[in-house]
Amino acid sequence: MSRSNGKSPSGEEERPNPDREVSTSETGKKPRARRKNGFAQEKPGDPGGQREGTPNGAPHRGGWPAWTVPIPALLGMAIIYLFAWVGTRNPAFGPKPIPLQQIQIVLPSWLNRVKFLDEVRYLSAFPATVNPSSGEDLFHLKAGFGKHPWVRSVDTIELQEGILTAKVQFRIPVLEVGVDPDKTTRGNTRFVDEAGVLLPVGEFPGLTRLGNPVPAPKGEPGQLWGDPLVEGGASLAGWLLRQTPPLRPTAMEGHLGAWRLQIQDHPVFWGTGTNNPGRLAILRLALESTGPNLPIDVSGK
Repeated sequence: MSRSNGKSPSGEEERPNPDREVSTSETGKKPRARRKNGFAQEKPGDPGGQREGTPNGAPHRGGWPAWTVPIPALLGMAIIYLFAWVGTRNPAFGPKPIPLQQIQIVLPSWLNRVKFLDEVRYLSAFPATVNPSSGEDLFHLKAGFGKHPWVRSVDTIELQEGILTAKVQFRIPVLEVGVDPDKTTRGNTRFVDEAGVLLPVGEFPGLTRLGNPVPAPKGEPGQLWGDPLVEGGASLAGWLLRQTPPLRPTAMEGHLGAWRLQIQDHPVFWGTGTNNPGRLAILRLALESTGPNLPIDVSGK
């Protein structure tokens, strides 16, 4: 007897059994795998006992996949680097321009700070301010310093704790050279450094004076004088000044490739060459033991 009223023989309402498979004849659809607790059950004959869901048989769970976890951190780092890069390109995001006159630099006593920096601006056609975050600005400023005749070399120009600092090596005058006033319009006394480079006009009392008559300098300030006597005398005078303690002749002359110096009250026949520590040691002993105004000859030592 068929049960069309949906009740059991006891009269209770019949409830569907979740574990009973529904035949295809009843639904017209393909049978589905029975599920328990929301997951597919293992099918008989399934090799490896894999379950439906994920390829390795593990049930699919909610949340982000593990490989996506570093993405927010990487995006944050990329944004930080982007702002840093923009800061180096756009002055609005980086350090403010610094007036050139505020640059920190150690100058020798004979140079005026304002005048020197104005001359650097003129020689390099540099603006009044420097963008310390601009590599191009720092490059041109370094080149501008290098053009000044008092500058021997530029070590660094960089921003240190918010202060633009330049480390520069300056030329030091070591020899006074007399020039015929009729052959130059810039004074009859000029000065050179140890390399024989002509320096701007100035006053430097007490330096060794070259007694030989020489032609006017061939180059401009910051360039070699262009005469072998001037450059040879400057090399010897500079080397003697760098000794400990320094030795400063009051005058010097070059003859036939050899040098005659005036040191204290003694005429000194030095001979050729400059860098001769042994000869210098003998000269120091002779200066202490030789009577006043007597000549000292170390040319053969």
